[in-house]
Amino acid sequence: MDVLAELEEIIRRIEALRTEVTGEELAVADAQHAYAALLHLVYSGFLRQAPSPN
Repeated sequence: MDVLAELEEIIRRIEALRTEVTGEELAVADAQHAYAALLHLVYSGFLRQAPSPN
């Protein structure tokens, strides 16, 4: 499973959804977008730091 690709797809879907919602739903979409972006950043860093397989 490509976790980064999955997170990127989630981020794209949230960005598309943001144009269709307002108010509280927009706040939820923004929070989910921020969380997915943070997960992407952390997981990318984890992969960079992981030792490469021999």
